[in-house]
Amino acid sequence: MMQASEKPVIVIISCCRIGKWNNEVDICNVGATKYYLNYKHHSVVQLRKMLKMPEIAAQIMESQPKKKIELLKIANIKNLGSEYIENQVLTHVKIDSVEDNEKWYYNICTTCELECRFDNGFFVCDDCQRIVPHPDKRYKIKALASDTTGGIEIVMEDREVRNLIGLRARNLFNQQKQVKKEDTFPICLKNIGMKDYTVVLRIKQMNVVDKINVFWATNICPNFIKPDMSTDEEICDTQSSNSQATTSTYHLQGMSDLNFQST
Repeated sequence: MMQASEKPVIVIISCCRIGKWNNEVDICNVGATKYYLNYKHHSVVQLRKMLKMPEIAAQIMESQPKKKIELLKIANIKNLGSEYIENQVLTHVKIDSVEDNEKWYYNICTTCELECRFDNGFFVCDDCQRIVPHPDKRYKIKALASDTTGGIEIVMEDREVRNLIGLRARNLFNQQKQVKKEDTFPICLKNIGMKDYTVVLRIKQMNVVDKINVFWATNICPNFIKPDMSTDEEICDTQSSNSQATTSTYHLQGMSDLNFQST
């Protein structure tokens, strides 16, 4: 790819798919996706003219202040104020057990990646309004976690579970199916329990207002990791080298610049 010299670089992405990942809008590539950097197009020329207007440039180029992510005990997390809603906190916990009485995966549409429902023997995507003959699988598990100050329930979805076990949900499902255990909770997921982890939790309104102690993990890695510098929009990439991506998709969300040091 040629290096774009004119700044700021204006990128045109053609033929892509827009969806959501961890409740954030993302852009996903498809087979026909193409990227144009500083392309000679009338829309690019017009945008550069607009960027020369101070009031417009200030809105487009303005960067949001980075909020410091805090390392908190569970007792503190349970009593956070409204200013933490939709922010993230870091915590060190032991996952005592993984709940094995619920389904460990859900089915998603292969087009829009939203959850499918099972209706009259078929998987149906309401968003695409179509039958999905071979839906993909995504992880979603719950775990009981604790530290010296208390306990909470943590929900881990596809990215977090893959980071820990290095296996796609559909591959694990196929392994279970081969030994006729597709209805059995996998041992490798149970084995996540009884270990120490560093977890990034997103604080939702229900956690603060309704005092519901069920928290969504947005990142997780084994052992206790000490944050040297972090923000709630930029979380560490803890994916192990043997983890497998679920799709050939680029999720354009906050990338990490955390510098973690093991304790």
